[in-house]
Amino acid sequence: MRFGTRLALFVTATLLVVGATTGVGVRFLLRDILIDDGKTQVVAAEARFHKQLTELGRSMAEGVRLLTLDFALRRAIADRDAATVLSALRNHGRRVGASRTILIDTDGTVAGDTSDDAAGAGAAFPFPALLDRAAEEEYAAMVAIVENKPVWLVVVPVLAPDPIAYIAAALPLDSARLLRMQDAIGLPGQLGLAARGPAGWRQVAGSMGDRLPEHLPLEGNEPTVVAFDGDEDIVLTRILAVPENSPAVMTVIGYPLSDALRRYQRILLGLVPALALGGGAALIGLAAIARGVSRPIEVLAGYTERIAAGDYTPPPPLARGDELGQLSVALHAMTRAISDREDRIRHQATHDPITGLTNRDAFLATVQAADPAGAMVVVALTAWRDTVRTVGREIGEGLMHDVGQRIASILPANVPLGAIGENAFAVYLPGADPAAARAIAAHIAELCDLPYRNADPYLEPGLNIDIPVAAGIALRPDHGSDPALLVRRAEVALLAAMQQQTRVASYDPDADPHRPMRLSLMNDLRVGLRRNEFQLLYQPKLDLRTNTITGAEALIRWQHPTQGFLPPDEFISLAEQTGNIQHVTRWVLRNGLLEASAWQAAGLSVRLAINLSVRDLSDEKLPERIAELLQNIGLPPRALVLEVTESAIMGEPERAIAVLRRLEQLGLDIAIDDFGVGQSSLAYLRRLPICEIKLDKSFIMQLRQNSDDRTIVRSVIELAHGLGYRVTAEGVEDAFGLDLLRSFGCDYAQGYYIARPLPAATFRALVASGPDPALGAPA
Repeated sequence: MRFGTRLALFVTATLLVVGATTGVGVRFLLRDILIDDGKTQVVAAEARFHKQLTELGRSMAEGVRLLTLDFALRRAIADRDAATVLSALRNHGRRVGASRTILIDTDGTVAGDTSDDAAGAGAAFPFPALLDRAAEEEYAAMVAIVENKPVWLVVVPVLAPDPIAYIAAALPLDSARLLRMQDAIGLPGQLGLAARGPAGWRQVAGSMGDRLPEHLPLEGNEPTVVAFDGDEDIVLTRILAVPENSPAVMTVIGYPLSDALRRYQRILLGLVPALALGGGAALIGLAAIARGVSRPIEVLAGYTERIAAGDYTPPPPLARGDELGQLSVALHAMTRAISDREDRIRHQATHDPITGLTNRDAFLATVQAADPAGAMVVVALTAWRDTVRTVGREIGEGLMHDVGQRIASILPANVPLGAIGENAFAVYLPGADPAAARAIAAHIAELCDLPYRNADPYLEPGLNIDIPVAAGIALRPDHGSDPALLVRRAEVALLAAMQQQTRVASYDPDADPHRPMRLSLMNDLRVGLRRNEFQLLYQPKLDLRTNTITGAEALIRWQHPTQGFLPPDEFISLAEQTGNIQHVTRWVLRNGLLEASAWQAAGLSVRLAINLSVRDLSDEKLPERIAELLQNIGLPPRALVLEVTESAIMGEPERAIAVLRRLEQLGLDIAIDDFGVGQSSLAYLRRLPICEIKLDKSFIMQLRQNSDDRTIVRSVIELAHGLGYRVTAEGVEDAFGLDLLRSFGCDYAQGYYIARPLPAATFRALVASGPDPALGAPA
């Protein structure tokens, strides 16, 4: 069989299969569409029907209310004039469309009824709950079954001004009225009312007829497809609110799905001749084209067009021995060479040449298309540059390649991994929560605990190199959705891990110095210092020997004009990072010393302690500034104590010690703050020009529970006294700790048990009041 014939038969068969499949698919698709449309229609029709009922009840209630306002009727009711009342009820009932109007006394008995079949006056109104509801809500309207027929029953109180009677109007909800309502709501189906009796549900009005489903209500009060003798209807039922003593009533709405499908039957049948005509046309066209398609020159032209479009899949050579066959072989070889070269270029553009992993740009593009929720982990070799300077870049690059392979070995294939710097990798974990991200980061750090062994025989073979790493984590979308921003914030967390000497750290927006809000906060800080938005509080310092307040530590507080109260932790650390801490220190020194001058003028012998930061100790002009400030205010140097932390000294110890010695030469006392939690050694402690150490509160707050802390505190106090230092304990929270410190020979104490940080006036009053007996007897 020739190629053209095979092609024609194949295409024709394909058209027939596609046509038949399309017809079946269209039929089922139409059915699904019509079902969805029908469900929508019955739900909307049901809502419109209930809206009509509600409006009908409101309209009837307004009509009946007009009757209740008739003075003559109210007089007739009061006078028990039954004839006048019945005449008014009949006339007005006809005007509002009611088939029956009833006057009910306040005790629930019927006083008058326009129905000829009524039981007569004195009978109990069958729905007393409607009377209570009408009295509370001005009127009550519900569907009820009266004498086995559905009616729309409206009850309105007759007020004078309290209810003296009730008028009930019954509007029949018969099939004729339901048909009119069905036309009004535009339902192309059936609408009926069903009532529940001893034998089950039965239709009491409407057009459902024998198409009423056997099992009502249908499950869930949702539109349901129900079969009737080969036809299908979409049925929606909804139980209506009825008064007590009335059988349950529900609306039943049906939508004829079978009728809707018949409208499209001719369209589906019309596909058959269309397919036949299309198949015949295809056969004729394919017969004419087959000869040209089989010609090799057109095949080769198609190959070249495909190559020009960027598709470098090598075309198969033609099975010919002539020049055209040789040309197809050459085209095949050329296409393969171009494809290989393009692959190399693309790989070089998207991959790191050292590790073989995707580079930063390709990694970010991969993350952009990944799960929008996940975690970014950036891992850096913290000592890589030192390694390169020591053993050379070749070994450093081998180290990077090895670490990349270690990380890749623990990651699933779908997890993006890239080399984003000369010593950093990034991993994006789709769908990972913070705990999972920290677990992966910790696992990577554990992998790097094994040293790298250099295997290059020409570059120090057998050399073992430790691989210290740190990792930073940022969450998506919590910390950003853009991949580049996410990487930057993971790098901020990485720097925090390196500074805190931890292996893993998560991104903390409050600690990010690059956040615009934090940078704006520093501008606000400088403005706030000029506008005196800050306040100094004074933490009293108790002399344990005399039981008197002999000192205070100045603590700064900021009442921001728009952000409210900002704790020191939110701006002090940022001020240190940005260099603004020196402005803060100068403000605290000036205002604190002015307050200390007021103490001196009031005859209070109290020394002021002010904290210095690491940046303050790098300022070589600090001693001159403090000396000038003391001289201008008129305070002796002994009135001021400067507190520095161990970490502030350890940053640049030689420069810090030099500045501290110059401060000591001015006559100022130097104290080590937060002693015991920093990095200093006894060797440095011996070199420092200090006269006091302040024990960190972490040792003091657990004195009652922790015997180790008691041993440490006693030992430090004895050591400090042996070196000639005074000792202040911070964080004293109870009488037990205070008494224990006094028994250890501690000199001073601070903490909430003694007093919280106080405004200046409150602090002065506290000092002037003298020793507090509640703090124990003097030593």
